[in-house]
Amino acid sequence: TLADQIKEINFQSSDHTRLHLVTEGETLPLIAQDAFGDARLWRVIAEHNNLADARDIAPGMRLELPPLVS
Repeated sequence: TLADQIKEINFQSSDHTRLHLVTEGETLPLIAQDAFGDARLWRVIAEHNNLADARDIAPGMRLELPPLVS
């Protein structure tokens, strides 16, 4: 059924754009590790959010976590 199909959708998958609210002490590498399983992908987040400096994030900031494209 349609309801069963909707239940099976993984909205936390890395192939969906998601929002992340930065908390105290977080860095882009930590966010990338949590979101994508690879801290080296912090540049994907930085570029998608037009951040010139990876350290230019602050608690309360909303970041888009883009889908990973192969």
